[in-house]
Parts: sequence; structure tokens; C-alpha cells
Amino acid sequence: MAWLVDGRRYLGAGTALLALGSGFIIARETTPAFEPYQFALLFGLLGAGALLVHAVNPAAVRGFAGALLFTSPARR
Repeated sequence: MAWLVDGRRYLGAGTALLALGSGFIIARETTPAFEPYQFALLFGLLGAGALLVHAVNPAAVRGFAGALLFTSPARR
């Protein structure tokens, strides 16, 4: 929602979270035969989102990376 309100300020984080959500939803709603490819789809959407952010607003790539770090699980 903040991405829509503030425009370019949240472009990176909004695109990263949109790509993550889209990848998980598509992987969940498809047939079980598609399950081995869910991470390929997810990383493909993240890559396309990163290229889009870099083309539109290169400074927002840091927000893209920050959103990915924020949503990544902590490993010990």
C-alpha cells in the first residue's frame, strides 16, 4: 500500500514483496507436478523485479535488498 501512496520511495521494497508474494501464490495454486519448479519461479520473479527496479529507479535497489533481508528467515 505504501508503494502506491508514495511512488518511487518504496518502489524497491514494494517490487520485492510483490515478487515474493506472487511466486508463493502461483506455486501454491498450481498442480503438484509444478512443485519442483516453485523456487525457479520465485527466483525468476525476483530477478525480473530487480531488473525492473534498476531500470526505473537505481537508487531503490537498496530497498529491494532490504526487503529481502527483512523477510528472509534467520539461520543459526
